[in-house]
Amino acid sequence: MDKAPAPPRRRDPVVLDCNVLRDSIKEFDITKINVDSSPSFIEVYKSQGVKSPNTKEGFVASAQIRTWYNFDGEVIAEGKLVDVARGSAIIEQADGKRTTYLLRKLSDSDRVYAAQAWGFPITCSLDDRSFESRDFVETTMTWKATGACHKPLYFEEVQLERYGHEWGPFAQPVISSAHFFGNIAVLPYKMGIHPMNECQYSLGYYRPGSCAPWTVGPVPLSLRGALNQAKVVGGIAWALP
Repeated sequence: MDKAPAPPRRRDPVVLDCNVLRDSIKEFDITKINVDSSPSFIEVYKSQGVKSPNTKEGFVASAQIRTWYNFDGEVIAEGKLVDVARGSAIIEQADGKRTTYLLRKLSDSDRVYAAQAWGFPITCSLDDRSFESRDFVETTMTWKATGACHKPLYFEEVQLERYGHEWGPFAQPVISSAHFFGNIAVLPYKMGIHPMNECQYSLGYYRPGSCAPWTVGPVPLSLRGALNQAKVVGGIAWALP
């Protein structure tokens, strides 16, 4: 049986355009990329009577020299607007010298003039004058530990009760029971290390909510604890018949 011929391969114009784009990117010099997001010239200020209202050159050639003020009402330049770039108005003076001034620091009228000339949204100030610091009275603040403490916790399971590390709903009860009865056997030893009236603090433990690792604490070695354990065990052995 003859095999049916394969359908002709469709040349997707989108794929072709993507290939052209990839080739152009490979040949493009990254140092020539311009990230300037300054607004481009769109529409000139109507009251200037510009002959060529749709070109930037026409606006610059016909724009009149005007006085520019800052937000505080001080004169900053005498000239005409020739460009807007990187958030600043570029003003050309009569001698050809150009001055750059931030738009947000211009007076409201000059800011509106530049916005209407270049066609970007008008932003009016909200009385954002220079920051004046407040003269607060100097105060001294000190911190001291509360000194809250608790008595020795002879049957505490640190990994379970403080950090939430557990072995599951079936194994954990068995482990906790073994922990309880094992501590009863060495309770005199632990009471010899930490007497019942001793204050203990939470210093040295991980803070609540922190990601604490699962650790196994060392076995405390204490001569006083060993003597206390020996006295209790000897007393019980002597008291029993």
